Amino acid sequence: MPNEYDARQSAKTTGTTDTMYGGGDQGTATESRDNATNVAAQVKDKAEATADKAMDTGADQMQSTADTIREKVEGQGGIPEKAGTAVADGMERTATYLREHDSKEVMEDVENYIREHPMQAVVGAVAFGLIVGRVLR
Repeated sequence: MPNEYDARQSAKTTGTTDTMYGGGDQGTATESRDNATNVAAQVKDKAEATADKAMDTGADQMQSTADTIREKVEGQGGIPEKAGTAVADGMERTATYLREHDSKEVMEDVENYIREHPMQAVVGAVAFGLIVGRVLR
């Protein structure tokens, strides 16, 4: 009585493993893989477009906030005006950066910064987490 091992050996020598084990339709597997790749590419493209749109919106809001800060501190003189102007300048630089770069470039820059400055990145992430935690309470 032939066992499964004998059947596999026989199939190997006759080239019938695909038929014997139901794997003869490689086209279906290839089509499925291609469909999955296409869907993944579409999702990625949509996510990038959404991120780019959010960056543009954020840049506009930062610019608006910087303008408001400048209006509030203008003419005050001393430390409040200098500090307000410095904050507004930083916000304007960030808004410009966000407008001039797409989400992919921003992520590459963030990854490079983290590699070059790991401790500062960790401290920044912790501070960001604490701020978000306070805001969400």
